Amino acid sequence: MREYRNPALSIAGIVVDKHEEQTVSGRERVAELREAVYCRGIQVLALPAPKRVVISYAVETTRALGAFYAAHLAAIEGVSA
Repeated sequence: MREYRNPALSIAGIVVDKHEEQTVSGRERVAELREAVYCRGIQVLALPAPKRVVISYAVETTRALGAFYAAHLAAIEGVSA
């Protein structure tokens, strides 16, 4: 996107989706991602989205998802939640 549409675009953070925290490989992948992007000044936003949270269930979980994404937006904007 930066190259073709918006040269001023910067990455505010990374949201981990479909995270399997209960598995060793899931925890290791997030740790590796955090390490890989930290040196580039990019943060992995807290609260990875669990694998069970998918957009198709958004209607049933509006409040939980609303709070979840509001927290991420606050982190991106640099506002205390």
